[in-house]
Amino acid sequence: PHRSPSSTGPGRYLVGCPGNRITRPPIFSPGRSSTSGPGTVAALSAALLPYLAGIYGWRSAFLAFCFFALVAVMFFFLGEIFMRFFTANEVAIKEGAKCLNILSLGYIFFAYGMVLTQAFNGAGDTRTPTYINLCIYWAFQIPLAYLIAKYWNMGSTGVYVAINCAETALAIVSIIIFRRGKWKLVKV
Repeated sequence: PHRSPSSTGPGRYLVGCPGNRITRPPIFSPGRSSTSGPGTVAALSAALLPYLAGIYGWRSAFLAFCFFALVAVMFFFLGEIFMRFFTANEVAIKEGAKCLNILSLGYIFFAYGMVLTQAFNGAGDTRTPTYINLCIYWAFQIPLAYLIAKYWNMGSTGVYVAINCAETALAIVSIIIFRRGKWKLVKV
């Protein structure tokens, strides 16, 4: 039978561990706010002032970078403390703290990828982020996570590493495409 990369070993019940759940509220609440703003600004500016839309996108990405860097430092150094708020199970605390430590290393890349792909959407270019997400998450992250976790025997650590690799790739691809500026030419 098929098993997920985290379905074996002492932490097998930790699929979707609390560490992964902890990363969602601080990232997706203020993080989502910081990404929908540049999307709206880009939509308004791209039609009238495409150059200004690009500046707003870069500034918003940098502000998100600063916020995510702060969260990353907190999660990296205080991961175990955060985990203790959610569970008393030592195995879950250890696994969650490991998740927070590894994922926090990729947060700065996550900021740029999230803001710039949202800016494409806001400017009316919905195809670019769709293709980026399909390639990065479905064609790259999932197979990489399976490869690292199962064939390199890294288990859940491999899954977390694959998430960071994918977020880094998403940021790099988004930066390259955003810099090219073809998204400014999309007519809505």
